[in-house]
Amino acid sequence: MKIWQKIIDWIYPEQPYCYYCGQDYFRSEVKHLCDNCLSGFKFNESFCTKCGRELLTNGEELCADCQADKYYFKMARSCFIYQGTARQLLLRMKYLDQPELAEPIGDLLYVYFCENYNNLSIDYIMPVPLHVERLSMRGYNQSLLLAEILAKKTGIKLVNDLLFRDKNTLPLFSLSKEARQSELDGVFRMSMHKNYQMYDNTNILIVDDIYTTGSTVNEVSKVLQANINDLSIYILTPATVSLIAN
Repeated sequence: MKIWQKIIDWIYPEQPYCYYCGQDYFRSEVKHLCDNCLSGFKFNESFCTKCGRELLTNGEELCADCQADKYYFKMARSCFIYQGTARQLLLRMKYLDQPELAEPIGDLLYVYFCENYNNLSIDYIMPVPLHVERLSMRGYNQSLLLAEILAKKTGIKLVNDLLFRDKNTLPLFSLSKEARQSELDGVFRMSMHKNYQMYDNTNILIVDDIYTTGSTVNEVSKVLQANINDLSIYILTPATVSLIAN
């Protein structure tokens, strides 16, 4: 019976379906995301060379924030603009208990990793930690899901216990940049049992879901830089908030 089932499955393979709209599709550039839904994405092509947020013009140009503020990471890159279908996709993954959406998003992350970081000899991939209370409520850390997919595709070692989130912050999306920085002060702490020296002179890629002002990944980078010698930190997120509309 099992042999006949395998033959039937080979002759009539199960039609793949889109995790976002639920429709079957015959082909797609990204697994589990149909081309129709993918067409609703605006990909990030003209961006600040430091933080990766969308700018009006392309080229060697820094946004106003990157000219004025101190960032502890070397550069950040994002796949698409946080709007439309892409925004809804991330919101579903993050808040509506749809962790399977990390699969197509992770595929896009891998494409952008290859374009931006493949030649930098990244030693470790690390997700932004989630506080234990929020992890318990949500059931998963969406940044960890994405980091796991990227680590598997690249073969780079995943590090998930180097630091932890010591404070359950307010939702940051409604806060100003200044309020975010104040809320994040002292939030992240290094794990006491770790031998930090093994990370000296290495390149770490931090994975998060959305780059808004950069306050979260910058605070993570600040704590890591304060405890590890000659560390180079890079950021990769699926989405970034456009500076054009601001």
